[in-house]
Amino acid sequence: MRIVLALVATVILLGTVAYFAIGLKPPERIRLATGIVEGGYWQIGEQYKTEFAKDGIVVELLETAGSLENVKMVGAGDAVVAIVQGGLELATDANLQSLGAIFLEPIAIFRGPSSPLGSNPGEWRDIRLAAGPVGSGTRAAALTLIEAAGVSGAGIELIEAGGADALTALRDGTVDALLFVSPLAAPFLMEAIFDPDVLFVSMSLVDALALKLPGAIAATVPAGAISLNPPRPPAEIKVLTLKASLVSKNDLHPALVDRLVHTANVLHSDRDVLH
Repeated sequence: MRIVLALVATVILLGTVAYFAIGLKPPERIRLATGIVEGGYWQIGEQYKTEFAKDGIVVELLETAGSLENVKMVGAGDAVVAIVQGGLELATDANLQSLGAIFLEPIAIFRGPSSPLGSNPGEWRDIRLAAGPVGSGTRAAALTLIEAAGVSGAGIELIEAGGADALTALRDGTVDALLFVSPLAAPFLMEAIFDPDVLFVSMSLVDALALKLPGAIAATVPAGAISLNPPRPPAEIKVLTLKASLVSKNDLHPALVDRLVHTANVLHSDRDVLH
């Protein structure tokens, strides 16, 4: 009888250990909402995909219009995790959580050589501004910036173009200026920075604007921090930045939370231009 009881106890113990071991094992495949293909968030998603592959976890990258759509996809269960631009409010009824800020990204504005756009957003009037598609964080940031600057009724027309399309629109004169919110290494942002015919707008009153924009931080970029030859920026500038973060449901598997946080530390712990 004692032998039987001992065997039963052993089986129960092994079953309990197996249950918790399986429960702590992360899923073998996850879906990560990013942004447009080959955009800044997509590139970062590729880095997460490579790191997770080392643990045998497949990361499927989801192309989206941007951060607003990313949040909706996580809330609906269509994505497990998403890269989300700073300054966006997470719906409390969607049971969403931020796993932490992972990097700063600039709010960068560019104009063409003949554009009338000045450095003070409070003086902007009657311009066509390429500000990303509906559903993108870029468009949300543009609307927030316009409101913060007090120019909501100043005839600023938001054109639904982002990334490379926004640059094309600026070069052919379809828009007067464009606004990007993206990781500094995004291909279209780098292209704009090094194009002599695309002029960076160094916004004035950045500290004041940072107080008015939810989640915004003023950051100083030293001259030559991006490139020494040619020097980019050619002089020290102050820029508005937002903190991008990873967002998931608040009941995300704990082992997956651990791996995401660990991977974020691996990929984003080094200092960069905006730190």
